[in-house]
Parts: sequence; structure tokens; C-alpha cells
Amino acid sequence: MVPSLPRTLLAADPWPRRCLVLFVALFGVTFAGYALGLFATSGGVVFLHADAALVGTAAASWVGFDRGGLVPAWLSVYGALLGGAADHYILSQSTGRLPQRVADLLRPDGLVFLGVEALVIGSLAFAVGWLGRGLYRRALEG
Repeated sequence: MVPSLPRTLLAADPWPRRCLVLFVALFGVTFAGYALGLFATSGGVVFLHADAALVGTAAASWVGFDRGGLVPAWLSVYGALLGGAADHYILSQSTGRLPQRVADLLRPDGLVFLGVEALVIGSLAFAVGWLGRGLYRRALEG
């Protein structure tokens, strides 16, 4: 049986709270990870913070495994990537005052770029988790 589109996108009840908690928690974890030196940026031009993407991928896979929705999976990846970007713009840049660095973080083109990355990574990770749950259930049955 194929689930309906709203169930696939949202799934959780109440889904807004779950999305907000995932977003804030993963933003905080990745921002703190980079700020404390637990995660490292490879240097040069960074299009994707690898450690943040890994954290977001793990969370989105778990959302898929838990039969959550695509929206929480996307927001979990987006929160993790935004945490990595926040470290880059707010803590790692030495030029400009704090309000300018925050404004650089919140530029629409950068936020959209992170959103596209989150959609791609989150969808793939969600699918892996969703399929993993099916394989896990099948292994338990037989």
C-alpha cells in the first residue's frame, strides 16, 4: 500500500513541533560542534560542510526509518547545514561587525542554496531510512 502525499510529507502528529525541535536541535548541535572544534572545515571555498551534512543525513535517515515525513527530514538537514553556515559566517569570519556577519548568513541566495542541498540530501537520506525500515521488518518476519 502506497501512503498518501500528505502522510508522506508530514507523517508526524503533531508535525510542526517535531519539525521545530529537529531544526533547532540540529542547528545547535552542528553550530556547537564547529564552534568547539569537534567538526572541521576543509578550507578553501566550502559549498557543503561535510560534518553538518553527515549529521543531517543521519537525522533524516532516522526520520525515514521512523516513518516520519519528508518535511521533518528536509528540515533536519537544513538545520544542520545552517548550523555549519552560522559558524562560518558568525564565528569564523573576522571581517565586519556582528550584525553584518548575521546579515551575510541570512542572505536569501545562501539560504536558498542551503535549501536545495537540504532537499537533495534529505530526500536521499529519508529514502534510505524508509527502505531500511522495510528491509528490517522483512528480516524480522522471515
